[in-house]
Amino acid sequence: MGISSSGSMFYTPKCDDSDIPIVGMCFSSVDEGVMFYKKYARISGFHARCRGDKRCAGGLIKYKYVYCNRQGKHTKDLIDTLDNSNGKFKYRRTNTNRCECQAMVAIKLAAVGVYKYFRFVADHNYSLADVKCTQFLKSNRSLCFAYQSFIRQCSNLNIGSTLAHGLSKELPGGFSNVGAQKTDYKNFNRDVRAYIRSVDARMVVNKLLHKLEFCGGHAFDYYVEDGCLLRMFWADLTARKNYAAFGDVVSFESCMLLGRTIHLQQQAKIHWAKHGDLNSSYFHAALKKRCFTNKICRLKDQAGN
Repeated sequence: MGISSSGSMFYTPKCDDSDIPIVGMCFSSVDEGVMFYKKYARISGFHARCRGDKRCAGGLIKYKYVYCNRQGKHTKDLIDTLDNSNGKFKYRRTNTNRCECQAMVAIKLAAVGVYKYFRFVADHNYSLADVKCTQFLKSNRSLCFAYQSFIRQCSNLNIGSTLAHGLSKELPGGFSNVGAQKTDYKNFNRDVRAYIRSVDARMVVNKLLHKLEFCGGHAFDYYVEDGCLLRMFWADLTARKNYAAFGDVVSFESCMLLGRTIHLQQQAKIHWAKHGDLNSSYFHAALKKRCFTNKICRLKDQAGN
């Protein structure tokens, strides 16, 4: 940390000399130079992004610029609130961390197949992330295939992203070893749902058809019109036996609804055992509800009168 001649404070990253970019460093490709600066950013405690490039007539990159992620400043167009035509434009309320930081590196084509740094600004106008917090930077967070598979398995069991993130920390021994935040878990679930949005019906049909191959006693049929699944019928062996016994009745098993009903019944019995026999408002409310349910308002004969 230091103070410039204008009185503003600046922060210079501290890391090994071998990781610090130097003007004149040469690379065999642009990507190699960009990756070297991004590695320097991850070690130093900030995030870097590519802003743009300039190309030659043949499409070869001549100049490449990599800036600190907090470079620049967000601006919003002013809206005349008295103009009704602007009512349909809505802006999302988001916080910005742009502070016009000038830290950057510029790469240029020195010769055929040779790129080098010709400008490097190391000072930042904001405090960098601490060493203990660098793991939470966007560039240092990632989800490996094992955690992605774990998130999908939790989703199949109706376990949300937040709880899945809490379970993940038990495997490696702490949140610091997970490599991602709860937001990353939520974003991954969102991306998966967006990916299967147009083929979710096909996935269900394929799963039931695959199940039908191994379960000969089951019955399955579906109807598609204009590429859309309109109707689908599925009956297992128990449902078909019920239909054979009762004729016009087909029973569908729903373990989730059955378990929920049993749970509510058990809770109701416990609540009634505690408060049912007391001369309380709960007892009178239950009595009034039962009287209202059993009340006969009018009778109708066979003629409909």
